[in-house]
Amino acid sequence: RPTSRDRRPLSANLANLTPERLSAILRSAEMGVMDLWADLCDRMVETDAEIRADYETRLAAVSGARVQIEAGHCGDPVRDAKAAEGAQFLENVIENCRDFDQASQDLLDGIGKGYSAAQLDWRWEGGAFVVRGFDWIHQRRFKYGPDFSLRLVDDGHSVSANGEELEDDLWIVHAPRSVAGYPTRTGVMRAVAWPYLFKRWGQQFWVQGAESFAWPFLFAKVPRGADAAVRAAALAGLEELSADHRAVIEDPA
Repeated sequence: RPTSRDRRPLSANLANLTPERLSAILRSAEMGVMDLWADLCDRMVETDAEIRADYETRLAAVSGARVQIEAGHCGDPVRDAKAAEGAQFLENVIENCRDFDQASQDLLDGIGKGYSAAQLDWRWEGGAFVVRGFDWIHQRRFKYGPDFSLRLVDDGHSVSANGEELEDDLWIVHAPRSVAGYPTRTGVMRAVAWPYLFKRWGQQFWVQGAESFAWPFLFAKVPRGADAAVRAAALAGLEELSADHRAVIEDPA
């Protein structure tokens, strides 16, 4: 079940991202260890407005679509009646499912990270087992095994090095395969990881340059021992040139 670690971001430790650390994270992801990669994807969405806008637009295009269930039709009255009954049953399940729209949005996060998984909340109601909700589990709690299968490493109580297999009837996993090969290559966030790092460095350099050159510190020198009137006149002259960053000092200084 989801823990407090699933409900809050843990990407603050990636604030000081370097090329060496990014290379290590991508290399670990290629080996199937996904915890830092999942947190880095969160970090990119949280701190880059352009990435966030594009990503939310892409996910909302699907999660905001209307759900429509159509019964199959084969011409056999008995089978067609069964299909219509099944379609109505599914509509009732989805209508009464807890936070179905949010669950769809959470599962679509697999587009960015490469996978997203939720545990099905089964309930016995009306003479049948039905799904009443999806408990989304953060991607940092999974890893890929040597057979390319997604495995649960952190079950909320303990951490397993090899992880546990996901039972088919208990989990729903969205792992889009946009490119061939190892499944960790499919997340679209891999395409923006390096540009994100260079953009962040460029922004930091710009801020440092703005601090140094966009708001220069103006000062005036007055003879040592100058009286208050001279100092006041010098300061008044500076105030006409700048709204801040000004001072009067004695010469030599």
